[in-house]
Amino acid sequence: DSLPSSFAPSPVPLPQTNANDTELQLINDEGNLPSLPSSISPPQAPAPAPIVMTEEELVIDTSEIEKMAFQKQEIEKTIKEKEALEEKEKQIDTFFMDKYF
Repeated sequence: DSLPSSFAPSPVPLPQTNANDTELQLINDEGNLPSLPSSISPPQAPAPAPIVMTEEELVIDTSEIEKMAFQKQEIEKTIKEKEALEEKEKQIDTFFMDKYF
């Protein structure tokens, strides 16, 4: 079931250009710039300079970490105290509801 040779696609003729017509030389039949072959690639950007650090720069100031850890402990302690007070409030409310209502 092959097509007869008369139905085979024929190549599209390229427009005739002269050496001075650079615009037509750069544009292909679809109106786009021709793509570069895969073997051509733009030059790579230079690598950044290496980062050099001294031993003193590698030392982490732990005072800020310790401060935040202490604050977290204080927050957890306050949350537990609040929960205990809420439980006590429920007990007091229950006492009054049972006793007087």
